[in-house]
Amino acid sequence: MNTDVVYLPLNVLINKFFTPLNLVVRENQQQLKIVSMDQMNLSNIDENERIEIIESLSNVSYPLYFYFQLPEVYLAEFEQFFKKNKNEYIIISEIESNYFIYLKIQNRANLKIVIKELAWLNGSGYKLLWSADVNAFNSHKDEDIKSGTVRVEEDQTIFFIGEPEDLLIIISNEHRFKSFNKLKEVLPPFIEPTFYDYD
Repeated sequence: MNTDVVYLPLNVLINKFFTPLNLVVRENQQQLKIVSMDQMNLSNIDENERIEIIESLSNVSYPLYFYFQLPEVYLAEFEQFFKKNKNEYIIISEIESNYFIYLKIQNRANLKIVIKELAWLNGSGYKLLWSADVNAFNSHKDEDIKSGTVRVEEDQTIFFIGEPEDLLIIISNEHRFKSFNKLKEVLPPFIEPTFYDYD
């Protein structure tokens, strides 16, 4: 799998990718890196490769925390699925007939159960984010909950799969995403990245 890698300015990320979510970043985060991995064609890879990408980028750290957009028409079906498989989830907010769900994944076996459902949602044009940080999508501020705000704090990494599924965004302060060479060390061997300057 080939991918084009570009390190983006923060304002491009916020303006282009996150509507209707709000992305809030502390002003003093000078070390924050925004990595765009384009042309990944995630819809054409199998579930095991998708899991390997998630685990590699997350430093194989469980539990993982997913935050995703779910249209109201699918809510009852997905709630039934999560309860059947004993997944921990919270309905965080409702914006324009879309719900935003916080889902905890305990281990690889748990991820393998839900990955097909999450991939279907994402492939249908709905936003999907994840992190290994328990606090990444866990704001307790009322205004954040009502507006679907994601706050990027210090020492956090958040991953975002865009729509369609050929774009993966990394928002990170971690050293392992500091440069293209560091990023290559993190990626699974079946991904061949090419670096491009942002212009």
